Amino acid sequence: MSPISQIKILIVDDEEDILEILENAFQMFGFQVKTALSGNKAIEILKSYPADTVISDIRMPDGDGLVLLDYIKSKNVHSPTVFFLSGFTDHPQDKLFHLGIDGFFSKPFNASEIRTTLEKSQKETKNRWIEKHVHLEPVLDLEFSVDSLSPQSKDPNFQMGRGGFFFATEQTLPLSPLDLIRFQITILDKRPCSKIIGVGQVRWTRTEPSSMGPKGVGIEIYNLDSSCIEDFCQWHSNIDIRPYIPSSTI
Repeated sequence: MSPISQIKILIVDDEEDILEILENAFQMFGFQVKTALSGNKAIEILKSYPADTVISDIRMPDGDGLVLLDYIKSKNVHSPTVFFLSGFTDHPQDKLFHLGIDGFFSKPFNASEIRTTLEKSQKETKNRWIEKHVHLEPVLDLEFSVDSLSPQSKDPNFQMGRGGFFFATEQTLPLSPLDLIRFQITILDKRPCSKIIGVGQVRWTRTEPSSMGPKGVGIEIYNLDSSCIEDFCQWHSNIDIRPYIPSSTI
């Protein structure tokens, strides 16, 4: 991971006071910071400014956050990472994670929490997922099997993304966003390993089928067991998947 002083951030918001607050806060943390008042202005900046992370509002005139996200992820699904910052959105989080955002912060925001998340996002995947969070206790154990992890898999109950997975279930699981779960996924074709074991955080739940997909839960991977992390991360580094957490199995 690069030192904070080498991490380049682009902050995008049509409210100048929020831009100023965030710019001052992240400059004090030591990040390199540029700002833009709209998605289209941010796109122009990105053509010459190699940002590592973009933090953007969603609802803006002159190019909203979704226009900016589509531009970034059409170039490279991995970099820069994109985080949305919003007090209100017409778009549910399952849709936003499927479109490729790497995270979401609600207004009013906590600059220190954003800093921690941004630093973590700049770590290599293996280093990010090898960390243990012993002070946090999962609320549920989830065990299931899948035919394959391949993005081309037609498994009706599972799909893997860049940062987590979607699991479809007819059961109403006793889960809420930010809950932790312990998962064990058996991979029937044994590629890249026979099991994935780890801890994940619930990012969203869907209690009824919708236009985005069937009932299910979106899980962000928090950490992986040593028995699978090497093989899984090697496989994961060689695939380009736009959704951070897929919204469905389709």
